[in-house]
Amino acid sequence: MDHSHELSFEGSPGGKLGLRRSSRAFCLVCAKQVDLFTFDHAAELFHTDLQDIEFLTKQGDLHQIHNRKGRIMVCAPSLFDCFESRRTRLLDSSILDHAAGKAA
Repeated sequence: MDHSHELSFEGSPGGKLGLRRSSRAFCLVCAKQVDLFTFDHAAELFHTDLQDIEFLTKQGDLHQIHNRKGRIMVCAPSLFDCFESRRTRLLDSSILDHAAGKAA
């Protein structure tokens, strides 16, 4: 059996109860099984940078979960909900000034 997909739950009587593996786990905030993404993959998926993902997790907008190997990952539903409801960031006025200078 491939151990990367082995499900486990410590203390479950009579065996394993599929709550955690390397790419899925139970999110206490969502109260359900969720897919997990690495911080790098989450940033790549939403065309942002790693610092943005870290900021959103520290703010509590993204749920952090340890996979069965102990790696901190991002809860997929919180990731998609966050970016679907996130307001578009306004451009810095210096960007507009720079664009206007090129047009002249």
